[in-house]
Amino acid sequence: MEQLVVNEGNKLDLMTSAKWGKFFVILGYIAVVLMVLAGVFTIVLSVTRSGLIGSGIAGMMSILGFLYVAIAAAYFFMVRIMHKMVTGFKKAVSNSSQNDLNDGFSNMAKGYKYAGYFTIVTLVLYLLFLVGFAASAAFFGEDMYGKDSEEIPVMTEMESPLDEDATEEAAAVAIDDTVEVK
Repeated sequence: MEQLVVNEGNKLDLMTSAKWGKFFVILGYIAVVLMVLAGVFTIVLSVTRSGLIGSGIAGMMSILGFLYVAIAAAYFFMVRIMHKMVTGFKKAVSNSSQNDLNDGFSNMAKGYKYAGYFTIVTLVLYLLFLVGFAASAAFFGEDMYGKDSEEIPVMTEMESPLDEDATEEAAAVAIDDTVEVK
């Protein structure tokens, strides 16, 4: 069996990849924190807003907040695996260690596998939401404006709630109330 050789050019490429990987890891951790904050803010907002308590909107906002936190948790593990990969590559190049290089590649394989599963689950959820939205539009769409969809009220011209005399009187008051600037 032929041994794999890592020359100086490969080491330079690994260090460049590790530096960019570290940049994306930092961005990933920032994104996780922002997603958790957005989720917690949404949950707190849905619970504390007096106008929303007892309404369906509060429940939907709470679900959305928990969904943000759940996505952040799933994303955290993907970023953590990427962080381990970057660390393994940096150690391997710095110490010329085959074990660290193996760990880096092992974590890279885990990261791609996790990202693939994450993508598949996300696409399936999008598809389910799309089907659910289409089904609800088909089910509720006919009764939204009445018995027939042809009974939808359409405004053909703008009507003022005020009669013409009141409109002219309001315009005259507005003209009389002008203030001179010195």
